[in-house]
Amino acid sequence: MLMLLGLVILGSRGGAAAKETITMAHFFDKGYDAVYPAIASGKVKSDLVDLKLTGLDISALIQATGSRQFDIAETSILGAVRARQRGLDVKIIMGGLTATGGQILFTKKGSPITKPEQLKGKTVAVFSLGSTSVAQMQLLLWKKNGLNISKGGDIRCQEIPITTIGTTLLKDRVDAGFTLQSFARKVLDSGEYQVLQDTVPEFRDFFQVKFMPSVYITYDSVLAKKAKLIEVEQRLSYESSKYSREHAQEVAQELAKLNDRPA
Repeated sequence: MLMLLGLVILGSRGGAAAKETITMAHFFDKGYDAVYPAIASGKVKSDLVDLKLTGLDISALIQATGSRQFDIAETSILGAVRARQRGLDVKIIMGGLTATGGQILFTKKGSPITKPEQLKGKTVAVFSLGSTSVAQMQLLLWKKNGLNISKGGDIRCQEIPITTIGTTLLKDRVDAGFTLQSFARKVLDSGEYQVLQDTVPEFRDFFQVKFMPSVYITYDSVLAKKAKLIEVEQRLSYESSKYSREHAQEVAQELAKLNDRPA
């Protein structure tokens, strides 16, 4: 189960209520509609704020961080750090997803590659070279499996859209693929692939740390105008999280509908 540690900066103005739009970009995985159940259904809301959610793939999210297209954007931890190093006034305002599973390194069924060590000299399809999840997968291959992950090393990572990683592998254009969340679920359910590495639990067990691939960022310039609105965000974040805990079965059923599988 994916847990959102924070949601969004929302707020109010003093005096007469005038609804304000807050734009927020997140990863376009279908499960996000169930991560925000209480907000999506209107059970948790603000009469003063209109929250506009936009789903983007990971590469687009990293680009959105630099373009300031949204008030708030989910991005990789690496992306946030690199943006700050480039001089962008990025501010991490909350943790993103804490994953307990659903990030897999895989090959097609029947492949002679049955363990990560056999990827030496092979090509692995990944959805974004700037993704923290990809970096953590590579780190595991290095530290646990002994592969040289540096440029020109033992494996070549090829960046392709996450929606096409599975089909690209079936066409033998790459030797393995790395995917996550509902895309990983489709891989597991299809019966056409075999898993080499379940990255999240293996990373946690090997390094003894929790796995958080993303954060939510805003900008100092945005905070300068809307810092007081954080108080409303805290209420909405708490109430939405509480709703999900108290209505776990309802949320599970909604997630199942979105991913076309039993709850």
